[in-house]
Amino acid sequence: MKEMPSRSNLLIPLSVFLFVVALFFHTALASSQIARFVFTTEPQTINPGELSGVMTVQAQDVNGEKTNTTETIDLEFSSTSSTGEFLNASGNPVSTVMAKNTANRTFYYRDSTTGIYTLKVKAAGRDSGGTWEVVQNITVGATSSTTSSSSGSEAAPAPNAGWVEEEEKKFTAVINSAPSGIAGADFVFEGRLNGENGKEVQAERYFWSFGDGAWKDGKKVAHAFVFPSKYQVSFSAKIMGRAVSAYKEIEVSENKLAIVEVKGGAGSWIKLSNGASQRLNLAGWILQSATSTFIFPEETYLLPKAFLTIAEEVSGLKLGPGGEIQLLYPNGSLFQSFSYPGSKSLAAAAPVFSPEPKIQTENMATGTPPEVSASAETQPALLASFFSNSAMNWGLGALGIGLLAALGFIASKRIS
Repeated sequence: MKEMPSRSNLLIPLSVFLFVVALFFHTALASSQIARFVFTTEPQTINPGELSGVMTVQAQDVNGEKTNTTETIDLEFSSTSSTGEFLNASGNPVSTVMAKNTANRTFYYRDSTTGIYTLKVKAAGRDSGGTWEVVQNITVGATSSTTSSSSGSEAAPAPNAGWVEEEEKKFTAVINSAPSGIAGADFVFEGRLNGENGKEVQAERYFWSFGDGAWKDGKKVAHAFVFPSKYQVSFSAKIMGRAVSAYKEIEVSENKLAIVEVKGGAGSWIKLSNGASQRLNLAGWILQSATSTFIFPEETYLLPKAFLTIAEEVSGLKLGPGGEIQLLYPNGSLFQSFSYPGSKSLAAAAPVFSPEPKIQTENMATGTPPEVSASAETQPALLASFFSNSAMNWGLGALGIGLLAALGFIASKRIS
């Protein structure tokens, strides 16, 4: 009579198998957790009083890969300069909250005092209590230059107060910006003061009035118009106690951009529509899925009454068979939320739009963006993200070892 294997002999390979499986899940989970925050943008040198280029901090896992947060993250921004400001693209204070399922926080910096300063971003998880810090230096003004800068302590004047309207003959002010755009999206304005020879000269101060009641200081600024209309934007550069001005008419149209169709799964894509009668500059607009983000590059235009289909190979957005896609303004505010159930492409029956653009104008308090929660529809995409990259490769190997151990045990018993 053939002897049956004892329980102790069965427990050995079973324990090995369970240990390998547990180790796989532990490693996969660890690789999906935040290990650090890093700056993904290089240190910058800026002029006093001007807005810096874009700065980005990113959450990464133990492998140095971008990883989305599994909880809401509170951010604290600080500078070794007492006059430093952390701002969004519109020139308002940056949001200090990272929503769940996001990996990046973009911001800008402005300082009126020359020097080399250290910027620090401290991140804290609301649920886990984990904390991370990241630092980077920024140079304000050329430290070796003897050119003086305007005082950062000067109070902001009321619009046009004390400014001389007539233009000096030897100076010319110039406005560079798009001539038209849509309500809710940022316009970027850059002013320039030229001398008699046509070369740019440094002004003591730059001032903007946007024609909708808002105004800003700075050579290069961003502003979003809330309502469609025509606005006269004025730019004044103060030099030698006088002001040289320029004016430009801006046409702001109703926003008719929309996500109209999405195909999830393999070979996924997203289709956008521009229902307006003018072309739309998509630079800076954001497409965001549950696991990743795509930002349209500069000089990306959608023609009037036309469609634009963004393939997965271009955007890098890996869409599950069902879920949600969000279209965000360049300042990060939600414009449209689009749900796409099933693996087939579906036309938008009733896309969900934000009731009104979340515009942070100069005289409005800064709000915090809504959290992006992982709904039941987004779970497949989150699961796909969990089993990805190096954790997936390591885990398959671990499972293979465990299965080989179990099969070897069964085969040895049959032989015996």
